[in-house]
Amino acid sequence: MRSEKGFSIVELLIAITLLAIGLLAVAGMQSVAINSNSWANKLSTATSLAQEVMEDILAKDATDAIFSATATAPYDLDPGSISNNISISGAGTFSATRTITINTPVAGTVMIDVRVTDGTRTVTLAGY
Repeated sequence: MRSEKGFSIVELLIAITLLAIGLLAVAGMQSVAINSNSWANKLSTATSLAQEVMEDILAKDATDAIFSATATAPYDLDPGSISNNISISGAGTFSATRTITINTPVAGTVMIDVRVTDGTRTVTLAGY
């Protein structure tokens, strides 16, 4: 009687099939991870821009004209260009608006809403 050692062709085909399925699953996860990282980068950039706008507004003197009436206006994210938008490499193009609401929530206070959008998603930041 002869002892056979090694794997049969059927066992080898099953092993290769299982390996291929596993590799395809990993490739699919990589695609999802890349898309999620891109989305997170855009969200982080929009949040950072919203914080920058809020800090700029809060740094103004309380007697500044923007605090005299309730108004919504675009905010110039890139003073060096003609447009109010800013393009950030790897993140996209963003625009911002600010809303000043006087005497809210109580008399003598001002509510500031900052909205930054990339055209599809919006980040909103509120302050007083």
